[in-house]
Amino acid sequence: MYIKKAIDVSALDEELIRRALEKKIARRREDLIVRDLKPTDIGLSNDVWTEDFSGGTANSWNRVTPSSGKDVEDKIIGIYGVANDASTPLTVGLRFTQGAEGRDVEVRGEYFFQEMYVKQEPKAVFSEPVIFEDDETMNIYAYIRATGTDGLILRGRVVEPASKVVGKGSR
Repeated sequence: MYIKKAIDVSALDEELIRRALEKKIARRREDLIVRDLKPTDIGLSNDVWTEDFSGGTANSWNRVTPSSGKDVEDKIIGIYGVANDASTPLTVGLRFTQGAEGRDVEVRGEYFFQEMYVKQEPKAVFSEPVIFEDDETMNIYAYIRATGTDGLILRGRVVEPASKVVGKGSR
């Protein structure tokens, strides 16, 4: 798969909403909220896009999501691109799979983007978004060229029930 220059984020939002309604995550469109992807959505411990590959293996695939994958619950996630704010970026490729470790795993997408680091603003958009639905197990692996801490940023959108984001009585 290749990298392209732009994505129609509103079209991705519509696809995620369609899938959320189909999966009955909410009964009505008005009961859903669309927002940007956060690090905790993929299983990172906080909402800062930083990945520690100090214990990883250079020139190899290293897990980004928790070791058992990240269960996608009551939401639909669409990942459409990548950026990196590290002074010396480490990640040159990403692989997205669906399925529990040790079972048949479906590869949803694999992208290499080392060439984006020659740009003044290192970011890229995937040729097709990678979508994970409710009740799927998301696995993300980074191909790194060296070990250390990286500023890997995944660009994506999330659709989930508004009640999960906005508490009752606070609308």
